[in-house]
Amino acid sequence: MSASIERFILQHWLTTHPHVHHDTTHRLLHVGSASSEHSKPLSTIFPHHHILGIDQQQTHWVTGDPDPEVHVVCDITGDMSALQGELFGGIVCCSVLEHVQRPWIAAENLCRHLRPGGWLYVTVPWIWSVHGYPADYWRISVTGMQVLFPGLTWDIAAHYAMREGKFIGFAHTDRAHAQAPFRIRGDAPRTDYVYLAQQMVCGLGWSQSA
Repeated sequence: MSASIERFILQHWLTTHPHVHHDTTHRLLHVGSASSEHSKPLSTIFPHHHILGIDQQQTHWVTGDPDPEVHVVCDITGDMSALQGELFGGIVCCSVLEHVQRPWIAAENLCRHLRPGGWLYVTVPWIWSVHGYPADYWRISVTGMQVLFPGLTWDIAAHYAMREGKFIGFAHTDRAHAQAPFRIRGDAPRTDYVYLAQQMVCGLGWSQSA
């Protein structure tokens, strides 16, 4: 995970769902686990879980050296047989889908590997500069993300922005425990998001229990 906002939102959610930290029965799947200049291993957030990291390459994005965070090389829009049909307790997919030519296929494939009652944390940039790794195809809104994953029940589905080192959330889901606008830090007016240079869409949803 590279962006600090991605880590912060996930850690904030975990404070309200402490059982996720304690349930280590099923492995976690880290999609796009290859390291980059500012990334940190997912194990810094889930130190007690077994994590399987997958990416389209085995090497560090910047140095080109073999990357220990990548355990399996596979294409999430194609052949995922290397996962041997495993169902994961949680899937983390941060800043990946904008680099996938067919994100709707990727979403279907990821859901096939999510166990009943499992959770998926997905983030995509909304207002962000074009970036490679190796190509940049898409910008996906909150509603677009929900369309990609229609079978999930969302705890979080929101735009988040960063301004002067503070995180601001808005367009949040209307679940009973959620507030709109949802501000984790900062007290900027809701309309300030129009002028922000960077925005990201974050979502965390649950698959239906068996």
